[in-house]
Amino acid sequence: MSTYNRSAMLIVSIPLQRPAAYDFVLSPDGLSMGATGQAPAATLSRTAGEIVAVIPWQALSWFQVTLPKGSHTRLQAVVTSLLEERLLEDVSQLHWVLAPYNKDVARTGGQTLVGVCNKSWLRDALQPLQAAGLLVQRIVPELSPSMASAPLLHMIQTNRSDQALLCTSNAVLALPLQNRSLNAFEELKQSELKLRAEPAMAEKLQSLFSREVQIQTSSQRYLQATRSGWDFAQGEWQQTQGVRIIRSFNDAWNTFFRAPHWTVARYGLFALLVIHLIGLNAWALRLNQQMQDQQTAMKQLLQKSFPKVQLVIDAPIQMQKALQLLRQTKGAASEGDLDVMLKAWSTQMPSAAALSSIQFKNNELKINDLSSQTLAQASGISWQTQGLAWKTEGSAGILKLAGQP
Repeated sequence: MSTYNRSAMLIVSIPLQRPAAYDFVLSPDGLSMGATGQAPAATLSRTAGEIVAVIPWQALSWFQVTLPKGSHTRLQAVVTSLLEERLLEDVSQLHWVLAPYNKDVARTGGQTLVGVCNKSWLRDALQPLQAAGLLVQRIVPELSPSMASAPLLHMIQTNRSDQALLCTSNAVLALPLQNRSLNAFEELKQSELKLRAEPAMAEKLQSLFSREVQIQTSSQRYLQATRSGWDFAQGEWQQTQGVRIIRSFNDAWNTFFRAPHWTVARYGLFALLVIHLIGLNAWALRLNQQMQDQQTAMKQLLQKSFPKVQLVIDAPIQMQKALQLLRQTKGAASEGDLDVMLKAWSTQMPSAAALSSIQFKNNELKINDLSSQTLAQASGISWQTQGLAWKTEGSAGILKLAGQP
């Protein structure tokens, strides 16, 4: 059984001759019918989902060929050679694709079907759609050989007359459907034969076979064609890998959000997202409240410790400045003062306490002309325990407050 995409699509029937308008079908999910009608290429929807072009049955031929084992390495040459034996025209002017239901036949060898149409005709037929900005993603046959065990007989209307078409396992045959010709085809005698007809011809087909006939309009036939598995969008019409990846993603997205069997999963995902959203909002509110509480506590601590501070803008910085001012007023040394750093140096480096040249600026003590041994010893001390940091510059070392740039 073939697989097909359950995504929204625009199905456009390609006529044998360029028309003023195209027959089209809009399907919301690739399964059911939506809007149908005729419209010029320029007015067809570009946002309807996947765009599928349908090749009319008259433009296609079907051939059964036998591929030798290992043909996949030279498939073009092998199929061209096999078709040249069956056709009178130049095979290079034809566009062909292998049957989709036996993808390994070129590697393993064996019989397979080849669908063929005229390359120039297909190029001209798709040009108006391309000129209108419509990117055709799949090209499917209106009718194709039946991959089911039972043959199919279609009764359709053409511009000139009614037409009977028999889809067997390896061909699509146009029949002169008359009582005397029924015995010429064994497939028409099978009890498993399925009958399909457009509404105006259903009664006629039923009278010929005295059996139930399935009503199928041309629009329904185009929609059915998208499920055959055949895809002529190969060669110059093949989409790039990137486009196919994007299309696969869109198909999966549309399937999840449109297919009925995903309804429970959609509701579950929506509920999960809502719960997470509520949880994240509650967590954010809690963090915001904790931050506000900390800021209020720091503000109260600053104003309680330093009543003269009336306006609080940045409590940590204001408290640090107030502490420095208090130390200066009381004559107490602060962490970044020269005597504090010298005391720390003499405590940690008693053997090198005698200094020949120092510079002090912006809470940084620069000690010049140190030996390499002294520099190495100073670099190995954990100055962070005293709230300081050490940095070496050539033969000098710099002692400064930790965290100071």
